[in-house]
Amino acid sequence: MGKKCARRIFAVFMVLFLTVGILTFPSDAQEAAYTQLVQRREASLKHVLLLPIDQAIDALVRAGFHYNEYFFSDQEFREAYFQAMLNDLSKGYISHFSFNQNIEDTLIYINTTLCALHLQLFFLHTDPEMASQYLWKESDRETVEPFSSRELCAMSDQECVQVLEDYGLEIPKRFVLTVSEEYAGHYAKESLEYCLNGEFETRNTNYNNFDLDDFAMRVQLLAMKYDPEVAQLYREFVPKYDRRVSLFTEGEDILQHRLAPRGVTYLSGGPPGLEDSFATGPWTEDCAAYNGYAYVLGEAAWAEPGSFSATDCDTCSLYSVVNAVVQDLDALGFASRFDTSPLPTLELEEQLLCVRTGPQGCHFMKAASLDQWYHKPGTSVPLRWKHPTPDYKIWTNEGLCGRGYSSATAVYNSTIYYIIYWAKGGPGPDINSLDPITE
Repeated sequence: MGKKCARRIFAVFMVLFLTVGILTFPSDAQEAAYTQLVQRREASLKHVLLLPIDQAIDALVRAGFHYNEYFFSDQEFREAYFQAMLNDLSKGYISHFSFNQNIEDTLIYINTTLCALHLQLFFLHTDPEMASQYLWKESDRETVEPFSSRELCAMSDQECVQVLEDYGLEIPKRFVLTVSEEYAGHYAKESLEYCLNGEFETRNTNYNNFDLDDFAMRVQLLAMKYDPEVAQLYREFVPKYDRRVSLFTEGEDILQHRLAPRGVTYLSGGPPGLEDSFATGPWTEDCAAYNGYAYVLGEAAWAEPGSFSATDCDTCSLYSVVNAVVQDLDALGFASRFDTSPLPTLELEEQLLCVRTGPQGCHFMKAASLDQWYHKPGTSVPLRWKHPTPDYKIWTNEGLCGRGYSSATAVYNSTIYYIIYWAKGGPGPDINSLDPITE
């Protein structure tokens, strides 16, 4: 009897022990979630501003912010620009940055501004105190009347832009140069429509032009600040936010398909929706770190024609684009020639890309072989052209982006220029025999 009682007491004790243990000791997932919460608190804007800049960057990375380490590889360069970004963000609500106003190098301007935009988004998504400065509150009615994004979308393009300018919108100078001010209303309303659909990630669009992203973000921030409906939609969006923003976290594996212009061997399928191309793989946030022009040149950054050679470029002008590409190739160590024939001959040592323009800018493709062409519309995954030659049909900017299939919103229908290039000093044509570029 005594033994039975002892066994029962022991059994009850073990049940209690295991139950308490299960309730007391957190799972790995719970521990990870708690760690992320602590790291996020340590990476609030207020806390980060108190840290030395190298520690501030480390805190941001631990909390889930990732940046293009390939571009910011120099420590002095990285720390100087991160400090400048944080200084701007410390001023409270801003719809554009001031640290970049005197940057003359286009490549540095684009990529530091892009990083700053992503840092701003990161804080907005993870730092409630900062977000409160960017979102409409009913108490704001004491000083300013709100606007309605739905009403703005129903206005003419010109009227829409005028209202936004009255609320502080500044159209970027580069937007005027690379896109044209006449399209400001169209893209402003497109950005407002994304907000009204609960989409607050500009990098999930397939703009091939950084200046469109910059402009779209400015419009989005104004809508969050002055439209009660958009502010509420953003508050509902934040809990769904996936903080796994990874820019270049897989090293060379993630770079290989852009650093090797030829011999590309990737997936030959894609999701439903793509009409003229196959996706080369699944979309990841890494796709947002470089655009189509950088892709065809094998560069790991956002770039526009002229970025590598400080050449001004009107991206709607075929003459201007081809000239800027030739200058960029020269700056990158390549000689080049160009042709408008359907399929120019290609020697073993030569590499080949082609360009087309349209009303909303330019688009590029690169050749793995004369019958295999690859391109990347903005933040889309790299795509393989389904057709045997680039001139088979008019190009569009359809793609596979962060929000899934992105239908075409731009066409490129000009004459196609084929640009053949090879390493300077290597085998190839005499560079003095190059033809002049004509429109």
